[in-house]
Amino acid sequence: MEKDVARQRVLRWAVSFALLVPIIVLYLCECLRGDGRSFTGFIQYDQASYMADARAYFQGGFHLFYGNPYSPEPNTPRIYFQIQFLLLGLLQKATGWDPGVVYVLFGFVAGLVCLRVALALYEDVAGLRTPVDWLGLVLFIWGGGILELLGLGNHLLTPSGRGIYQDVLAVDPTQGWWFLNLGRNLVYPAEAYYHALAFGLILVTRRGKFRTAIAVGILLLLSHPFTGLQMLMVVTVWAGIESLVLRNRAVPFLFAATMAYLLFLHLLYYVVILNLFEEHRIIFAQWSLAWTESAVASFGADLFVGLLAFWAIHTRALARGMFSRPGARLLVVWFVVSIALAHHDLFFSPKQPLHFTHGYSWCALFLLGVGPLRQLLEAILSWRTLARWATLALILGLAFSDNLIWLGLQIAASVAPRSAGWPQHALTVDDADRDLFRWLMRRPPPHSALLLSRTALVPFTYFAMTYTDYRGWASHNATTPYARERGIQGNAFLDSGTPVPEWSGRTLLVIMAKADSRNAIRKPSWGNSVFQNSEYEVYSIDYP
Repeated sequence: MEKDVARQRVLRWAVSFALLVPIIVLYLCECLRGDGRSFTGFIQYDQASYMADARAYFQGGFHLFYGNPYSPEPNTPRIYFQIQFLLLGLLQKATGWDPGVVYVLFGFVAGLVCLRVALALYEDVAGLRTPVDWLGLVLFIWGGGILELLGLGNHLLTPSGRGIYQDVLAVDPTQGWWFLNLGRNLVYPAEAYYHALAFGLILVTRRGKFRTAIAVGILLLLSHPFTGLQMLMVVTVWAGIESLVLRNRAVPFLFAATMAYLLFLHLLYYVVILNLFEEHRIIFAQWSLAWTESAVASFGADLFVGLLAFWAIHTRALARGMFSRPGARLLVVWFVVSIALAHHDLFFSPKQPLHFTHGYSWCALFLLGVGPLRQLLEAILSWRTLARWATLALILGLAFSDNLIWLGLQIAASVAPRSAGWPQHALTVDDADRDLFRWLMRRPPPHSALLLSRTALVPFTYFAMTYTDYRGWASHNATTPYARERGIQGNAFLDSGTPVPEWSGRTLLVIMAKADSRNAIRKPSWGNSVFQNSEYEVYSIDYP
C-alpha cells in the first residue's frame, strides 16, 4: 500500500515535469541562439526588474523593505515588500550567482510546483483514474482558444505585410504575452509562483482546509498586488456567500471574516499606505493604464471552455446539481470575480485590467466544464471506426492551437538571425555589453551617481539596476517616476549639452554608443572619458 502511494506521488511529479518541457525547450532555444549575443535569463522586458527589486533589499546593507531601484533618488523611501523578491535576493546574496541564473532556477522550481498544484486541483475536481482523465489534464495545462487561428486566418486572407509573427498574434493581447490560458504563464518565473499560490488557495479551500487557506492567503497578500487582490476577493466572496447567505456550517464564519480581513489589509497597503508617498503616487498614476482585453480576445480565448461550462449547466437539473455543491460554487465565484476584474474598465477608471487575466477565468471555466469534456472524449474514443482518430486529432489540434502556434513562433524568433526582422523579446548581451557591466560592477558607485544614455540604448539605464547599485536618470519605462519626461530631458542633454537642474551635486556617467553618430557632436565637451571598448564610451561629469 505504501509503495503504491509512493509510486503515485512519483508519477504525478514526473507528469508535472513532462508538462513543463515546452517551457524548458523555449528557454533552451533562447540560450542556444547563434547571433553573437547571449541570453540573460530574462525572456521579456519586465522580468529583469524583479531581480533589481531583489537586489534592492541589500542596497546600503540589508533592509526588510526595499526602495524603488528605478528611482533616480538615492533616498527613495523603503516602502515595498514582496516575499518572493526577498527570497530571490537572499539566494543571490548567498550564492553570488548571476541574477538571470537565479531567476531562471526560481522559475523552474516555481513552474514545477505550480504544475503539481494544478494537477492536484484538476484531480480534486475531475479525478485521475482513466486515460481520458489524464488527457483532460494535458488539455487543462496546455489547452487554449482560437486566438492564433483567428490571426492565422486573417494573415492568409488579408495579409498586412507586417509579417506572419505580427499578423498571427495580432488578436492575442500584446502578441500573446498576457497569457490568456494556463500553460504559457509558466514562461514568466514570477507568474508561475503567483499561479502556484492561486491554485493552492483554491485547492485547500475546496478541501475545507481553512487554516492552510489562510496561510496561503497571507502569502498572496505578501506577494503581488493584482493576484493577491483577485484571489483574496474570490475566496472572501465565496466564504461570505457560504457562511452568511447559504448558512453552510461547513464554512465557518471566522474563516470568511479572516479572509475579508486579509483583503482589507491588502487594499490598505497597496491603495492607501503606499499612496501616502509622493513618489509612489507618481508611479501609481503611470501604472493606471487602460490595458484592456477586447471582446474579440475574450471570446476567442474562452470559446471552448465557455461552451463546455455552458453545457455543464444547460438544463435546470444540471444547473441545480452544479450549484448545489460548495466546491462548484467556488469555481463559479472564481470565474465571476476574475472576469469582472479583467473587465473592470466597464465600471470605472481602468487600472491595468489585463493584469487580472493570465488565464484565471479560463481555468475556472475549464474546471466547470470538465464533465462534458470527459463525456465528449469518452464518446469519441468509443467509436469503432478510423473516424475517431481523425475527430480526436481535430479536437486536440483546435484545443492546443493557441499554445502550439505561439510557442512555435517564439522558438522561431529566438533562433532566427536578427537580420530576419523577427521580434526579439528576450534581453540579450554581447561581449561589449558584458565588458561594460563588469566595469560598472568593479566600480562602486558614489551615493549620488546617475547613469544616463539615450532612451533607446538598452540594456544599460534599465538593465544596470539588475546587476549594480547604480541608479539611472531614466530607466524602467513604468517604474521610473516621470519616466517619459526624464527620457526626453536625457535625450535633450545628449543633443545640446544642457544639464537638468536636479543633477546639481551629483556625478553623471554618460554611456554613449560609438555607432550613434548623434554623439559625435558633443563628446569633446563632456567631462572625462573613464571607459571605452569596441562599442561604448563612458564619460564622467561632476556637477557642482
